[in-house]
Amino acid sequence: MIGNIGKATAVPAHIQVRDFLLKQIKTGSLKPADKIPSERELSRLCNVSRVTIRKSIGSLVNEGLLVSVPSKGTFVNEVMQREDLEYVESFFSQGEKRGFVGRIRLLEEELVIADVEMAERLKVDEGEKLFRINRLKLANGMPLCSELRYIPYKFIPEMIGRKLAERSLTEYLKKRSDLKVAHRELQILPILIDDKTATLLRTYAGAPVLLVTEILSLEDGSVLKWEQQIHKTGLLFNTRTTIKQGSVGNEAI
Repeated sequence: MIGNIGKATAVPAHIQVRDFLLKQIKTGSLKPADKIPSERELSRLCNVSRVTIRKSIGSLVNEGLLVSVPSKGTFVNEVMQREDLEYVESFFSQGEKRGFVGRIRLLEEELVIADVEMAERLKVDEGEKLFRINRLKLANGMPLCSELRYIPYKFIPEMIGRKLAERSLTEYLKKRSDLKVAHRELQILPILIDDKTATLLRTYAGAPVLLVTEILSLEDGSVLKWEQQIHKTGLLFNTRTTIKQGSVGNEAI
């Protein structure tokens, strides 16, 4: 199934194992409801410790791609579905149609250094500066969605300290002819919410939610934004439209 994990690389072993398992899921080698090899077997196949394997599996369980069943093993999420959506209507557009007033609450906004994992996701060098923005979306005061996003500092250096959570990425990009968004990738997965996020969204731990990962890429292939959202199910993702190349829709950054 897999050979030894590369030792002559800066990428930690647990991320290499995680990425391999993720590739098996994406390519269909591991299908929904399939049981993955045991920790012992993966440890032998990858020539790494069971602690490393456990960390890799735990990461995929947290992302909703794997489900651990006590006394039975770990399985590919049976209800996992992937759909290539070209565009999901913005939060505020949904509010106008549904008759609620949308509001965004900034939870965190900081300049951070890219670790190995985020450097890989954003296609930047490890150690590069990134904007990290954590915010909460509310409708008529009721929290609907938590959102965590990363944007490379090199693309928007002048926006530091300007309330990024309240600014429009669309309007900003109109002024930057050198930043043309060419591709939006969305992955939507049903998962069960954890305790911390459940408190934030005013629901109960274990409630079904949607984990949405969004990546915006520029014409040259570089990643402008990596974002992960957790939505209360059945509230937002029910429309699909087509967007023109270079347009990212009406969203607030």
